[in-house]
Amino acid sequence: QKLRAAGIKCAVDSNKPDFAVKELCSRYFNGLFDFALGSREGCKNKPDAGAVNEIISSLGIDKTEAVFIGDSDVDVQTALNAGIQSIGVEWGFRGREFLLEHGAHITVKNTGELSTILGV
Repeated sequence: QKLRAAGIKCAVDSNKPDFAVKELCSRYFNGLFDFALGSREGCKNKPDAGAVNEIISSLGIDKTEAVFIGDSDVDVQTALNAGIQSIGVEWGFRGREFLLEHGAHITVKNTGELSTILGV
């Protein structure tokens, strides 16, 4: 909600089925995401950068304005493959050291730190 209030565009890239991603975003995060993509026929899953590139293009932003926030090595690798910055969240699937070892540019311990880094 803080990101949206600050005018920051937000999106989801997930390896879960596209229909489920869209339903979950609508049900639990209604109006908080500008774009959501899940696994679809004919499209490669993360860590392939195809979906991220599609999202960036659809949002009309430059890669220098984008950051991929995630909790796994797959998320970090997706960001690297897309040529964008990554922020690893330490409260998810993997911890700080693991995320940094796999190339995360930075990690955060909580949403407060994430807000500070994003300037909101």
